[in-house]
Amino acid sequence: MRKAKRYLGLVLACVLSVSNIPLKTVLADSDISSLEVSVVGDGDVIIDDFESKYPLESGDTFKANVTLDTHLKITANSKPGSSIKEVTLTNIRR
Repeated sequence: MRKAKRYLGLVLACVLSVSNIPLKTVLADSDISSLEVSVVGDGDVIIDDFESKYPLESGDTFKANVTLDTHLKITANSKPGSSIKEVTLTNIRR
């Protein structure tokens, strides 16, 4: 019985000492997302954030960190004799 009391006292002391450790709250930057646009093939892309326009051609890559409420207009144009085959969105989280 005496050992059980000591054991329970040790457990209680550990629990109380752990509960006194301050916790640091870490919040992710959930309002910021990464944007990357790459152009492959004959054609061009214009990214318009309604303040500036960013023209891209084949082989160009546009990278930016944007807030989730950012409005963008992305215009893709193919060169004569070519067509737009694919537009891919990756890592979409909702």
